Amino acid sequence: MGPSPDRRRSSPLATAAAALLATRVVVWAAGMGAVHFAGLSSRARDFDPRGLTSGFGSLGDLLLAPAARWDATWYLTIAHDGYRGDPARAAFFPLYPLLARGAVGGVLVSFVASWLGLAALHRLTAIELGDAPARAAVWLLACFPAAFFLTAVYSEGLFLALSVGAVLAARTDRWAIAGVLGALAAATRSAGVVLLVPLALLWCTRS
Repeated sequence: MGPSPDRRRSSPLATAAAALLATRVVVWAAGMGAVHFAGLSSRARDFDPRGLTSGFGSLGDLLLAPAARWDATWYLTIAHDGYRGDPARAAFFPLYPLLARGAVGGVLVSFVASWLGLAALHRLTAIELGDAPARAAVWLLACFPAAFFLTAVYSEGLFLALSVGAVLAARTDRWAIAGVLGALAAATRSAGVVLLVPLALLWCTRS
């Protein structure tokens, strides 16, 4: 007798973890290799005059190099100093820097959020299309070239978790959770406001 259907279904959390960890090995190896052999941009100090993405020792700086670059300094500066002093900081929404109180903390937030976001994507896709397409969707997103931002000190991983989580909650008729996650997504990136569209459509078409 073959395994039961439940046993054949993949676990969303396990699938998300496998896809994320496998692709991050490639991303981190490429990023660390690039920094080691080519060095940082000559403008790196201009983007991070306070050294918020460095100061962890030669090995620590190299390990963080793929994650803490460019716009990461804006999030870290806001986490340390808030929005005072530079009107350009207002372009970066507050939830991510509130959670990420440092470069290492930002990486942890991004990793956990990306893992949960991929797991939510698996669950949402499985509801609509089945288990095999759900696994494919998770791996395709994790392998997408721009997905290296998911585990950088950027808000993309957190926004993925909150936005997909909001749609999943609505799809499973947990509207209070959908509303909370949607509001948090809007506090992460301006695009979070657009979640009103799919949530409204799901509300109007619910059985």
